[in-house]
Amino acid sequence: MTSDTRLPSSRFRFGCLLPVVAGALLLAGVARADGPRVARYHVLRGRAAWPADLAAPEHRTRWILGVPAGAAQRRLEIRPEGDRVTVVAEPLRPEAGERTARTFGDRRGGRDVTAWWLPDRGEGILRPGERRTLDLFEETAGGRDELRIELEGLGVGWAELPAGPREVVLERARVFRRAAGASAFTFEEEVMRLVGRRAGLVAETVTPASGEPEASILAGVDQGAGTLQLYYSELKPIVHQNIQYGWDRGGKCNGGPNNGQPCVENADCRTSIFDPYTCDPISVSEVTPDGFPDMGALLAADYWDFSGNDRTNSVAEVTSTVTPLDSAHTCNIGQCGFTNPATRILAKQDRDFLDPSKTDDLITTVFENEDASSAAFCGGAPCPITWQRAGALREGKSGLFGDGESRFCYDPLEGRSAVAQWVFPHQDTKGYFFQAGDSWRTDFAACEQNIFNTVCGDPGLFPTLYVKACNDKGNFQASDVLKGGVVKLPSGHTLNVLVVRILTEFCVYTCGQCTDGIFGCKTDEVRKAIYLFVAPHITTVVRLQSPNVIPLPIESQNTLEETDIKFGLLPPLTIESPGATDTTIDVRWDPGRDTSRILDYVVYWDTDSGSSSPYAFNSIDNAGQVSFDGTSATISGLTPGTTYYITVTSRSSYTDPKSGVTTIYESIIYPTQIFGDPDFAYPIEVVQTTTGGSCTPTAEVTGLTVSRLADGSLQFCWDPVSDPCLDGYDLLGSDDATSDANWQTVASVTSAETCWTGSPANTFYLVVARGTGGTGPWGHYGH
Repeated sequence: MTSDTRLPSSRFRFGCLLPVVAGALLLAGVARADGPRVARYHVLRGRAAWPADLAAPEHRTRWILGVPAGAAQRRLEIRPEGDRVTVVAEPLRPEAGERTARTFGDRRGGRDVTAWWLPDRGEGILRPGERRTLDLFEETAGGRDELRIELEGLGVGWAELPAGPREVVLERARVFRRAAGASAFTFEEEVMRLVGRRAGLVAETVTPASGEPEASILAGVDQGAGTLQLYYSELKPIVHQNIQYGWDRGGKCNGGPNNGQPCVENADCRTSIFDPYTCDPISVSEVTPDGFPDMGALLAADYWDFSGNDRTNSVAEVTSTVTPLDSAHTCNIGQCGFTNPATRILAKQDRDFLDPSKTDDLITTVFENEDASSAAFCGGAPCPITWQRAGALREGKSGLFGDGESRFCYDPLEGRSAVAQWVFPHQDTKGYFFQAGDSWRTDFAACEQNIFNTVCGDPGLFPTLYVKACNDKGNFQASDVLKGGVVKLPSGHTLNVLVVRILTEFCVYTCGQCTDGIFGCKTDEVRKAIYLFVAPHITTVVRLQSPNVIPLPIESQNTLEETDIKFGLLPPLTIESPGATDTTIDVRWDPGRDTSRILDYVVYWDTDSGSSSPYAFNSIDNAGQVSFDGTSATISGLTPGTTYYITVTSRSSYTDPKSGVTTIYESIIYPTQIFGDPDFAYPIEVVQTTTGGSCTPTAEVTGLTVSRLADGSLQFCWDPVSDPCLDGYDLLGSDDATSDANWQTVASVTSAETCWTGSPANTFYLVVARGTGGTGPWGHYGH
């Protein structure tokens, strides 16, 4: 290998390769935000207007919360103010009630008031089976009323809202009030509520001791939604767990016949060696339609549309995988950091240039997971850390330094500084996580030898290089979790992300003395920033990498040396079931805008939800039951009159260019989901029931009330039930309730009706759920 003694800023890429992993963690968290929350809710007065799943929410893992057209809406503003919370309810239509402003506080000086009104902040959300008593007060015209709230966690699942699905916890609360001057608490109301990590209150029903019951269903959060927390289980690198494909925009010709066209090197812009045209880094303004002039302006936004980056304006497709650390996957096995394969794994990025005349680039990074480290990163307390041990840029290539392979080494076993890629300093009931505001940093030892100028271990002219601080450059690598936001990808997926900046500064020397001055051995200076837009389960979905030297302040950076903007492998954008017969169900899906790397699809189905247990059937193991037609399929051989739960994944085939091994990867499967605003989730599960068959409800109808109207007729109303066999309701009447044989059908209504008005002459009445196979339970009669 030959080398010169400088470090060209256009080529040397300091190593910060991100692992691509997938995991599964129920109710991925969000970071606490202390400002006000403003949300809009659909308001449904009276039980007859409630969705069936909200009227009887217990013993479910899925709540379908449809809202009738034209439903009233209420704007709710929840303002934390010191040790109090002010709640302002503003009707958006007159039928949603009157404007109210109420102030609450904590009777014990703790966080009970926040746990009630903003349960997603802190540890307010209960686990199933957990109980808690909250002691609050409310400022009223008559003084200070005391409130006691007995809260119980009942279950977890998914709420299907008009705006999209939300992962939620079901809680029940019994509220008791002692008015100012009163001697005892009296029961005021029962509240059933669905609580999520980003929006807090997702839906609730309030049944007062007297008065009309009311339901509220989230329409949207206008302000104060929580930001993401990323958990260790969601980012921990796992071999062959997932694969991601992205677009590298490369550079742009600054003149000549290819002026303005994507380029990889200067030769792409020239017709002869005498042409002055060069391949310059692209501008930050080019990667989104907003035209942000620099990274500071880009980071000030909360939404980033990267969907316009595709094959037509890119120079390379970047494939990211995690593989075993062995000689089949890297020629640097056994070199500094590329050791100890029992605990270390290899993340790889293969830059496949769209121009077939160019040789592809391979970047490798060695990671090591430490599940409980007592490092200074976590203040001496145990916390999980993913370490970045070593890496190779342009692995296996000869050339000038920066044009050929260069390696970095952060292996403490060989006396070098240990660099953390991910640090998870916080812990709650779901595990360890990081969130916006977190940071970690490694200061390299002065004149540390951690860069190698080699090709697969063969030394060049200057095989070892040293780093230390000089001029305005420090000698460190630091990570800062800057903020949360939303990205839109070329595939059309919209995802919630945390933005992480990795910043490194150092000066490079060819001698172990790291001498400066005219006779010194300094060869270059580096200040490099890499911005990572990180989503749960699929990690980095966008990488924006600066040139080798950026000015101060670092936010003024306005060009990009390299990008990696993901377009796959991701779950389908949408899944739906348009129809069914006695023994078949039709399914169709939208895989996204870019399907170039999708091999095929897998359809999963079962008679219970995938959130309850793994799907029993799929189109691979049960291939004879599924026929595909592009992005639609028909499942056959099903049971008549049966409800099925269905989801779809995408698959991709990738052949590792080093090992030659082909691996089939699959996108994440429900109930693991990734989320985006406004309220998108991928993948979803759809529910469909085959026609025909004999199906008998198992749910018992409750809440029957009878009212006499002004004309003398009787109005019967009851609570709706949620049952896959429900076809309607039968009102039964009898003058002798001692035997079930004495009951006769008075009226039959559809499943959408929960009231009937007439003038029957019986003494006793009851309502039963009706199915194609008969009626549901009759209470104590044993039916």
